[in-house]
Amino acid sequence: MIIAEWSFNVPKEKLEEFLGYSKEILKPFWKAHGAVSYSAYQCFNKQYFRYQESNNETRIVEHIYFKNIKNLENFLKISKENKNTEEYKMQKSYESKFNVTNTIFRIYREI
Repeated sequence: MIIAEWSFNVPKEKLEEFLGYSKEILKPFWKAHGAVSYSAYQCFNKQYFRYQESNNETRIVEHIYFKNIKNLENFLKISKENKNTEEYKMQKSYESKFNVTNTIFRIYREI
């Protein structure tokens, strides 16, 4: 199993809209494009541990699960090669529609 993880900040005034977009648009989009599942999480605004990285409630973390690395690579290849694809436009909507900032992308593999 492969997890593609995006984390980013959504401006407070766009947060509720993004949360709805995540459930109604992003989840079915990712599942229709090779993902096994999609989950989005909002950070707690309370500090529990001294080494806790973020307690900013506008920080969103998305986990998109793929069966294997080839499924993820196929998706990324489609969106990279043609900027007119639905995949590319969806990736850009994070910035254009919601003004996300401080984006971090990581890929994890099951061990």
